[in-house]
Amino acid sequence: MNQKYLIKRIKEEFPQIRFKDVKKITCGLDHVVLILDNKCVFRFPKNDYYKKKIKVEMRLLSELQKKISKIPYYKFMPQDQSFGGYPIIDGKPLSTKKFNIFTNQQKRRLANELADFLTVLHKIPISKAKKIGLKFEWSHQDELNQYKKRRKYLRKVLNQKELSFVDNLMGKYVSLKLPKNCLVHHDLSEDHILTKNNKLSGIIDFGDSSLNDPAVDFAWFWEWGEDFVQKVYKRYTGRKDGGFLSRSQLYNLVMCTSWIYHGIVDKKKLWLNRAVKKIRKAVKE
Repeated sequence: MNQKYLIKRIKEEFPQIRFKDVKKITCGLDHVVLILDNKCVFRFPKNDYYKKKIKVEMRLLSELQKKISKIPYYKFMPQDQSFGGYPIIDGKPLSTKKFNIFTNQQKRRLANELADFLTVLHKIPISKAKKIGLKFEWSHQDELNQYKKRRKYLRKVLNQKELSFVDNLMGKYVSLKLPKNCLVHHDLSEDHILTKNNKLSGIIDFGDSSLNDPAVDFAWFWEWGEDFVQKVYKRYTGRKDGGFLSRSQLYNLVMCTSWIYHGIVDKKKLWLNRAVKKIRKAVKE
C-alpha cells in the first residue's frame, strides 16, 4: 500500500489533524500502520477480509472501553470505516529479552494484570459478542487444511524427524475436545502487549478477535515459562476446565508452523529462527 496515498486519505478525512513526522510499521501481516508524530496510530487493512474485520474491531473496542482500560480507542473513523486511527498508547512491545530481566515482583504484577484483562474479556456475553459481529473462525480442521498446504515450506528447514513431530502435533491439535467458545483476543503475543517503566501500559491489535477456546489467549505466555503461565492461570477467573493449560501449551507449539511459513514467505527471519529452535527443543524433550 502506497504511503503517500494513505497519508492523503488521512488528510482528506481528518483535515483537523496536523502532523510532520510519519513512521510506517511494516512488521504486521494484516495491516499497514502509520504513526503520526508519535501521537496517533492509523491502521489500514491490507485485504478485504480485514476491511470487514476492522469495522467489527472498532465496535468491539467501543464496547470494551466500558470495562477495560489500556486498550485502543478509535477516535478517528471515516464514514466507510475502511481504516481508523487512535491516540497512541505509550509503551513498547514486551520482548522476551525484556521480560527476562523483570523482577519476580514485576512478573507477578504483569501476570495479575493480564489475568484480570482476560477474565473481563472472556466473560463478555456471547450474545453481545455476536451482536457486535464476532463469530467462530478458524476451526482446527481449517488450520489443519492450511498446514497441509504450507507443509512444503516446513520441509525446507526441518528434517524428517522434526517434520514427523509436527505432523503428530497437528494430529493431536485437530482431535482436541474443545469447551464452549468465548470472546478471545486471539493474537495476544509479545508485540501486542505494551509496557512502560516495567508495567503493563496497553494491549493492542484486536483485529483477529473472535469466538473460540479461551485457552488460545494463554498460548504465548508459554514463551515466558510455565511459572508465569501458572501465575496468570491462578489469578484468572474465567471459564476453566481440566485440559485448559495443556491445550494452551499445544497451541503454543502449533504457532510455530505459522511462524515458519511467514518466516520464509514474508522473510521474517526472527520468526523463522525462533520457531525452528522451539520445535527442535520440543523434539529432544
